[in-house]
Amino acid sequence: MVDALVKAKLAKRIEQAGLRHLSYHDKRRNFEADLERLATYPEQILVINMNYRMIRSLFEAVALHEAVHRFGLPEKAPPFLAAEIFDALFAPTQLLRQELHVLRQELDVPRGTNFIAIHLRTGQIAYDPSRHGADELEVFLACARRAEKDVGEALWLLATDSENLAQQALELPEAKSGKLRLPHARGRVHIDRSDLGETLNGATANYAEWLLFGQAAAVILSRSYFGETAAEIGRVRHAYFAPGNGCVRTDLSSS
Repeated sequence: MVDALVKAKLAKRIEQAGLRHLSYHDKRRNFEADLERLATYPEQILVINMNYRMIRSLFEAVALHEAVHRFGLPEKAPPFLAAEIFDALFAPTQLLRQELHVLRQELDVPRGTNFIAIHLRTGQIAYDPSRHGADELEVFLACARRAEKDVGEALWLLATDSENLAQQALELPEAKSGKLRLPHARGRVHIDRSDLGETLNGATANYAEWLLFGQAAAVILSRSYFGETAAEIGRVRHAYFAPGNGCVRTDLSSS
């Protein structure tokens, strides 16, 4: 109910500001079909909500070439377009920079450290759907070993939403030797699925983990946008999808 009221008020404010608001949540095909129509709207600013990463499709739409030329932009999007847009719109606050500094200290990962970030999302938090089992941990670590062949010997940082899996990982020889390291549990929240109190308490730590993830030499990804978007924003060149025992390297620069 509260969420609906917030959305209604936001829509009203957007309308009052003379902007046009469009929502394509779970409507990828509709968005693709509407690209030409979007170019015909008289408003100078469109507010578009969607849960698909299709910024490149919008940027390169033929119907928008005239506007692209008017602004002196290229017709083809640059590599890591999402990162370019993110950097233009956002910057970490002093609080978030401090949290990131504390996280690096706790993990003993100073700037310049060669590390591989591993994200294993189980879904064992809030009402998140099931993603991966604890028995897949070794699959993700094996993928990290594969990544080391490309980026050299490195520390491993494991981010997970499961306390049980975290405790299991801490018992591994790699953890006892210091090669495998895990953040504290305070950032183990899901920004839009955890309870409000948990989210407020853990959001800053969670974002710090996300920023640190994007500073890795390589990333091992699960079925989750946490690691994938962090790697995109961080312009990580060595990205691997571990699920299914595949360890498939992927290029995130074109998404």
